[in-house]
Amino acid sequence: MATIITVHGTFAHMGGEPTEVAAPGVEPQWWQRGSPTEADLEKLVQSSDGPVRFVPFIWNGDNSVLARREAGSELLKRMQELDKDDENYCVVSHSHGGSVIWHALRMAELKNHRLPHLQSWATVGTPF
Repeated sequence: MATIITVHGTFAHMGGEPTEVAAPGVEPQWWQRGSPTEADLEKLVQSSDGPVRFVPFIWNGDNSVLARREAGSELLKRMQELDKDDENYCVVSHSHGGSVIWHALRMAELKNHRLPHLQSWATVGTPF
């Protein structure tokens, strides 16, 4: 199995708390389970390890450096869990979700934590 971790951007909590799945009757956002993005990725991405698993990473989405750093720490823990399970993964983000990835990768580097199963990471519209 291979995993795609999605990381939403700032203000994904508008209208309530961000969740892995959309509320009933509401179209899922790109990073949520059941979204058109998930369906497209399942069709387009092939894994020699079996099916692709789509895993949203939920953080509070607040527009602050502290919120992004805290989320980066939690994302790093999630990535390390996948490494311990010998599972290949990639991380995809939008907006300040890319800052969350950057903080996770920076913490891994500073602490000399290797991420051997991280295959790739991508950000879209991240204000670096």
